[in-house]
Amino acid sequence: MKSDKEIRILFEKYLSGEISHSESDQLEKYAEEYPEYKQLMQLHQRLGKVEFPASDPDLSRFTQMRADVLRGIRRKNQKRSGILEEYIEKIKNYAFRPEMAVAALTLIIGFLFGRALPPDEDNLTSNLISQISAIASEHTKLEDIRKSPVVYSNVKYRDLKNDRVAINLDATTHLEFVRKKDDPLVLEVMAQTLLSSSDVGAELKAISYAEGIADPRLKETLIYTIHNTPSLATRLKAMSNLSDYKNDEQIKEAFLRVLRKEESVKMRLVAIDYLTKERIAPAVLQQTLDESEVTQSPAVLIRMRNYLESN
Repeated sequence: MKSDKEIRILFEKYLSGEISHSESDQLEKYAEEYPEYKQLMQLHQRLGKVEFPASDPDLSRFTQMRADVLRGIRRKNQKRSGILEEYIEKIKNYAFRPEMAVAALTLIIGFLFGRALPPDEDNLTSNLISQISAIASEHTKLEDIRKSPVVYSNVKYRDLKNDRVAINLDATTHLEFVRKKDDPLVLEVMAQTLLSSSDVGAELKAISYAEGIADPRLKETLIYTIHNTPSLATRLKAMSNLSDYKNDEQIKEAFLRVLRKEESVKMRLVAIDYLTKERIAPAVLQQTLDESEVTQSPAVLIRMRNYLESN
């Protein structure tokens, strides 16, 4: 669309009420040529006729609504016109509910111009936290976390009452917030700490906060940690957490790999303890020992022999 930039400028003035008569006439001509803008103008006029002040939408509902819209915008392989029509319909659905009128108008502006939406609360920090919370909620596996557009650093945790944790970190800007320990954002911060941190203290702290939380992303991250993190203390702590998962095939395979490749005697002993408690087949354990790429220590051989002889 050759006039796309000019239309956007005129439409912004129209929404803010600062458009001149000549500019309004020009926008009307564009609206006749591009019906999608005409629909948005009509919707804006409808919102302007709301006769009573609309209350602020519920924060959790508004955050989810924004997350749904942003997720849809990121969908690939869709034509521009199709996306526009889809979101016009979504915005209409919200606009016809008086309590969501302000939110709908905000979405129109954000969708057209690609700008950050106004803060959900009173400041930019709270808005950013809401946005990265929505991103974290969409991540369901380790690969999502590794490709996350948000990178956390300088992470500090502080225990609070009622199983809550205060987190102080740097992301796009410095943030401090309070969430439940099993909140998606908290879990994402913990996982990224293990994936990217070179601070052993931060790694150990993150793993300690993950204790007792059964989450697929954390499990994958801990498995990645035991195979790739340089710090032995961190790898052992990760194995300790993974040992709490019962009857898990991914963890069994990860611990068998430890027996085959890991030089640390302590890690191999932890692996044997877990595998024997899970009643792994003696033949599988013996084969793993035979395929081991490291020199076996007497302690490992004795622990393995005791289990094999008793089964």
